[in-house]
Amino acid sequence: MALFHFNNQYASPTYREFSALLPPVVLAVWHRLDLGVEIFFVLSGFVIAHSMAGQRVDVKYAGNFVVRRSIRLDPPYWLILFITMAWPYLVFPTLVVGFFEQYGGVKWLLINMFYLPNLLGQKCLVPVAWTLCLEVQFYLAYLLVLFAGHQVGRVWPRVRTWFIQIAFVLLTVASLVYWLRAPNTDGANNFFGRWWMFGAGVAIYMAVRRRWCPWRVGSALGVLLIVGIVRHEPLTITVAVTASAIYVAGELGKLRTWLGWRWLQYLGKTSYSLYLVHWMAGIGTLCIVQKFGDGSPTATVTGVVLALAVSLIAADLLNRTIEGPAARLAHRLRPRAVMASKIS
Repeated sequence: MALFHFNNQYASPTYREFSALLPPVVLAVWHRLDLGVEIFFVLSGFVIAHSMAGQRVDVKYAGNFVVRRSIRLDPPYWLILFITMAWPYLVFPTLVVGFFEQYGGVKWLLINMFYLPNLLGQKCLVPVAWTLCLEVQFYLAYLLVLFAGHQVGRVWPRVRTWFIQIAFVLLTVASLVYWLRAPNTDGANNFFGRWWMFGAGVAIYMAVRRRWCPWRVGSALGVLLIVGIVRHEPLTITVAVTASAIYVAGELGKLRTWLGWRWLQYLGKTSYSLYLVHWMAGIGTLCIVQKFGDGSPTATVTGVVLALAVSLIAADLLNRTIEGPAARLAHRLRPRAVMASKIS
């Protein structure tokens, strides 16, 4: 996503200059790097399903889950929120008078802190954080489905599994239908419209673990792929292909070894920090290069390279000082899994 934003017409100040230097094929691929969002949602569904596997989702676990997610996500995000809010006043104090107040002041900040902008029709203070807000909402919705299943299971133990599966499938199918019927992708660019992408990741995890019938999940992905091809919709195709690739890796026992190169593992480790800082650090670097550069091809390419380098350095610093310690603390608070045979 960082590379996509570094050459995006709505974000990059050097978009025209850099695009003119790229071959048409490379430029076309570059402009589709935003599909990383869909890949991210599918992966997140798989990871969260794995992290909650073997757990009895009662009140105690639900509270623990919310606390751990908060510890894991909030500290680096809140830091970037405050920096994003403060730096214009430090750098351009006479040009941004009333900027913060026009969006709601402290109320706007609190709405962003608790991942609510899209639900309340507000702007994200950190532009890229709209996906993070959806992600948190996905977590809570999935937690709610499992919690409801646990409550039903206390009364009718044999119904618990069916209840969870039916509730999950209905929510996912309704989300997909809503997405497909929207006049454009922006019209469904909200929690409900995107849930099916997260749901695809959850379904794949269940298929890999043989909790759900692999053939049914595979057939659903096949239909999804056909729909995407017929509709010429890259987002739908990307979700189907990503989910299928994860399933194949799981069936071959390669989930821990594929893409295991050290540099990829490092990027994965710092990906959340890079996600948070790249807009400010990278786009800020491009603005500086544009202002003081001569506009030559060399200066333009150098700007993109510097934007990536500065973003990686900032992400590494954020990961070492804030995200890493927060993640380790959240991991230590994780409850032990109960027997898988007792879990829906």
